[in-house]
Parts: sequence; structure tokens; C-alpha cells
Amino acid sequence: NMNGTSQNYDYLFTINTTNGNMELVRQFNTINDIEGMAFDAVGDLYVTSGANASSSSLDNTLWKVDLQNGDVTKAFTLWGGDMETCDCVFGDPITTVEVSGYVFYDANEDTTFNTGDYGKNGYLVYLYKDANNNGKYDNGTDVFVDTIRTYADGYYNFRLEYTSGTDNYVLFSNTGDLPANNEYTTDNVEVASFTAGRQKDENNNFGYVVDSTNFVNVISGTVYADVNENGVRESFENGVSGVKVLLYSDDDCDGTIDNGEQVLESTVVGADGKYSFIRNYDTTTTTTSNSSLSKRVSSGSDDAYQKDDAEMRRWESQLRLGYYLSGVRFRSLTIPQGATITSAYVTFMSEDSRSAYTKIKIYGEDTDDANSFGSSDYDISSRTYTSNSKTWEPGSWYQYYTYNTPDISDIVEEIVGRNGWVSGNDMVLIFDDIDGRRDAYSYDGYSSQAPVLVVNYQTSTTTSTGATVCYTTAIDESTVPSGSSLTTDNIETAVFTSGGNHDSLNDFGLWGGALPVEWLSFEGRLVGNVVQLDWATGSEDNNSHFVIERTHDGAHWETIGQMNGAGYSVEVTRYQFIDERPYADVNYYRIKQVDFDGSYDYSDVVMVNSLLEQNDLSVNLFPNPAKDYVKVRLSSGAGTGKVQVIDINGKMVQDAELNFDGTANLDLSNVDTGIYFVKYVDGSTNIVKRLVIKH
Repeated sequence: NMNGTSQNYDYLFTINTTNGNMELVRQFNTINDIEGMAFDAVGDLYVTSGANASSSSLDNTLWKVDLQNGDVTKAFTLWGGDMETCDCVFGDPITTVEVSGYVFYDANEDTTFNTGDYGKNGYLVYLYKDANNNGKYDNGTDVFVDTIRTYADGYYNFRLEYTSGTDNYVLFSNTGDLPANNEYTTDNVEVASFTAGRQKDENNNFGYVVDSTNFVNVISGTVYADVNENGVRESFENGVSGVKVLLYSDDDCDGTIDNGEQVLESTVVGADGKYSFIRNYDTTTTTTSNSSLSKRVSSGSDDAYQKDDAEMRRWESQLRLGYYLSGVRFRSLTIPQGATITSAYVTFMSEDSRSAYTKIKIYGEDTDDANSFGSSDYDISSRTYTSNSKTWEPGSWYQYYTYNTPDISDIVEEIVGRNGWVSGNDMVLIFDDIDGRRDAYSYDGYSSQAPVLVVNYQTSTTTSTGATVCYTTAIDESTVPSGSSLTTDNIETAVFTSGGNHDSLNDFGLWGGALPVEWLSFEGRLVGNVVQLDWATGSEDNNSHFVIERTHDGAHWETIGQMNGAGYSVEVTRYQFIDERPYADVNYYRIKQVDFDGSYDYSDVVMVNSLLEQNDLSVNLFPNPAKDYVKVRLSSGAGTGKVQVIDINGKMVQDAELNFDGTANLDLSNVDTGIYFVKYVDGSTNIVKRLVIKH
């Protein structure tokens, strides 16, 4: 629905070619005066804007359109005036192929996406060319093609150009996006093959399910066009696409969004306006405590050594470590079953001085509750050893000094981790005779200096924090179509006291009304030695005047001019202001719109670099607007230096060194949606370029 210069035109619809039914995808709320549209050979949609677009910079422009939600990305500015149509040249045969599927919560764990399952938004899916045609992903061999994040309903779609013969692809989802305590019900790999153009490979689905110790709840709803403005969604009212929905944690369960309550997830709805959030239900908390104990051998039958002829010696004054097989028993160890052992060792006092090389292998007896040493032959060697062990190579010993073994926490943890271990049980440690000799006092030789076991350990306690979990949902009002307003409250609530529930009908209605000032555009450019600022409004209500503000450092704003507003207007109104004394390098501008009653609103911030046109070197960004990454390239190719992403307050949020070919890839996945500036610095040159990030 084209040729519009107000909010009542420029909509994208899909038309059913069988019965002529129309379904609204989205109003082009960032551009208008759409004049023509066409599809290219791989099925991508393009539109042109004419001479009455939102601003002069958007006039006569070619745009690429996202078919799922109607978002537009600027492709090229066209020369000439008032472009009226658009067409595309098709190859012969048409060479498009498509790969698509869903990432979904597999509620019934049957590995298929069906009724009762829920699509997961924001999941990253990778597509690679299967270079060796083996049907699996081989890092370093397969060739990267593209990535895409799933839409609000979990759907993703790649459109590709068929080459020749058999084109084989492999897909997998990002395991880092798998929610906590969840696991896949499907293989995390899908394959697609094409032997000709115009083929589709669908249902390349990735399912997951929550761990058995947790359950999930679902919060869902629809953003819709409220035709009768009654605040209730009815069957004839269509969804509105492109709107961002936010999920908050309602920590105090008061049904409002309070300061400090965090955004847990967000999603941008597609053509049907539907959204869903899948949340684990877990009302437990785990606390960890640290403890330690020290136990000394307390009986003559609790330390002994076994001679080479298997004879047991229990009442000797010393343990001949390294020379004979020795054993030490520690009683009543109050270590809980399954505790995490952070450190453990045994302390011996030397019975004489020795310096010859000695090597000892330490084991534990693999039993729940160890017995004392008896008089029968082989009483140490016949015991079952732990799988964990520790090699000890003690240095020189001097009489009456104490010496510690290496850390034996793995041995102790293996024993207390046994199902039959109970706090208060006894433990035996075995010292295998490998080489050399170190004599240590036994209980019978010096009871107050008998061997000591020292253990430090952690225990975890899981408790319930309460059975009620609360959420709120709201829409980001900056993403609604131009001129629309809410017919419902911008908050919906969901309360759960158990898992396995679905809270639906969290709907948001939109319709009618113009905002006090509908900002269509704002841009600045260098003209000679001055900066020219141009902005336009699509409608104005109660608009007194505009205040033009400038900053050099991104933090301290100054007023440099004022212009009267139109007061009340439903037409496109254009304004221009000249900054005759800009700073010599970087200038930031914003427009403050003031109502007659004193209330005000700000435009976006624009940047003008006065040095940019005087420097042969330039910086190119792709894509822009960007989503999860942006590629930076110097116009002259190879170069050195650093690139930085800076927010409008002058704070650096991301940086990277240039590669040898003058490029850099910046990860934007953790950078919030908004307007930023990419700054290139190499010591002598300072170039800044505007970047828009839209998640």
C-alpha cells in the first residue's frame, strides 16, 4: 500500500494468490513514500522510496526488506528524482534455494515440532557448506556461509543461490544459547542438499527440553491492531510485526516494573504479532559452606607396615615409608557423604634423618568403613585400592621435624563419595613401597606425634526459596509503528506456583493517534566550513519550538540556537539550521523539542566529523544498521591502528585491533540497541562513523 506521505500509507501485505486474502506484515515505520517493489533471483524483496520520503537523505533510495517482520535496510541511494518503480532481472533458471526450520522447546520430548511445543526466539543457527560431503560439521574444513537468529516463533530461513551439481550444507545451533538446565532432544546437526534451483529443504529443527529436576512455564501473547479500540483482541484483528516485547522479573510480585527488576529476555514479533517466553521453574537455592577437620592416629592397631614376606608389624615405634608397604587408619571422620574435598594431606614426624632418594605411591582403601589392621599376613596388600593415587617424592628428612604429603584430595573424595560412606566412618590410607626409605613415628613410638590427616571440604545445601515466581511483560514503545499508541496497559503479569503451566493472552493493542512530534529524520553534514542540520516531522501537536544542542565530548551539551515549531500540523514539516562555528574535528548534535506547556522530548543524536571530507582515508561499516556484529574496513585497504565503538555519552563499549588487510570484526551481541559511533585511531588520524545497532 504505497505512495504515502503520512501514517495512513506504506504498509507491506502478503496476498494469497489462490483467494486474494491479504495479511498485514508491517507498516514501514522508518520510511515512507514507497513507490515500487520487486524480488531478486534468490527471493529477496527490495522497495524504492520516491521524492517525498521521510527526509532528503531517504529520498530515491533502494531498500532491502526482511520478509518475516518488514524491517528495512538501506542498500543504495539512487541518482535522479522521484523513483516510481522497481524491477529485477531473473536468471534462467531461477537459482534460489531455501533452508529453514525451527528451534523449539520439545514439551513432550518426541523430537518433532508439533502441537504443545514452543518456538524459541533469538537462537543463533549456523550454516556451512559441507566441503567433504560427510553430513557433519568439520571445523577448519567446512566453509562458513551465514548465521541467522530465530524469530519470535523460533523460525529461521536461509535463502541461497544454487551453483551446480549437488550443493550440500550442514547446520547446527549455538549450544551457548541453550537455557540453563536444558538439553537437546534432537541431534545438534542438520543437513540440506540441492540438485537444482527453486528447491526447499524445510523442518531442519532443533529441539530441547528442561532437565528432569526442573519444569518450564510459558508466557505468551500477541501485539495486535486494535481496530475497534476496545483493548480486547478479537478474531478479525491482525498482529502487528516489528514490535519488541520485554520480559521482566517481578521480584516482589506486585505486578509492576520496579527499579532494579531486570529484563530477562526480549523478542521482536513477526507478521502474526505473536511472542512467547519459556522459563525454567526452579524455586530452590544452593548454599555452600566450608569446613575442615584434623584427625590423629589414636591406636596402635591403626598404623602398621607389611614386610616383604607379608608379615604384619603393628606395634613398632616407626613406619618405614618407602621401604615397606605401610598403612594408616583414621577414625571417626565427620565428613558428609559426597562432600567436595578442596585439600587433604597427612603430616608425619621424622623418626631419624635420611636423605637418599625415596619414592612413595599413596592410595586409599576403597571401602565404606575401613577396619583396623590385623595380625594376619597380607592384611595391607589384600585390601582394595582406590583408582586415584598420588606419587610422593619427599626430600631430605631430619629427626623430629614434621613433613606433609602432597595433596591427596582426589583420594579422600573418592572414598567419601561412595554411596555407603557415612559421616563418622573410618578411612585407611596406604603408602606403597616404591624406592628408598623415610622413617616416621607411629602411635607406639610417639603417640602425641602420630600421623595426622588434615581435610578441608565443602558441602552444599539446597533449600526452597518459595513456590511463587512472578513475571511482567511490556513492549518497547520506541518500536511501535509511527503514529500508533497503546489501547491496553503496557504491562502484563504472569504468576506461577508450579511448573508445566502456560499463561497466554498477554496481549498489547495498538491503534490511532499521532504523537506530539513525530520525528521522521535528523541528519547533519559538512558544507564548506559550516555544518548544516536538517530534520523533519511527520506531525506536530502542541509544539512550541526546537532547541539545537551540540557537544564535543559527548557529555557536556551547549545550546547553539532555537527555531519555532509548527504548533499543530499533520503535514511533513522540514527544518534547517546552520552551525557556523563547529569544532574542528568531531561534533555531536541533538534537537530538543519543547511543548507550549514546557514538556520536552529529544531527537536522536547525529555526528558530523569536520575532518572527514579533508582526509583521503575513510571507514566503511557493514552491515549498518548492525545486529550481532559489524565489519569495519578502511577505504585504502591495509592499515594499522584500533577501532572503537563509543556510545553517545562518550563511553567505549567495544574495541579491536585492525587486521593486516585493514579490516576488523566487532562482536555486538552484548551491546544494547541504540546509536553509537565507530572511531578509527592510528596515532595521527581520528575518523568517526555513525553506527546503528538493532537487536
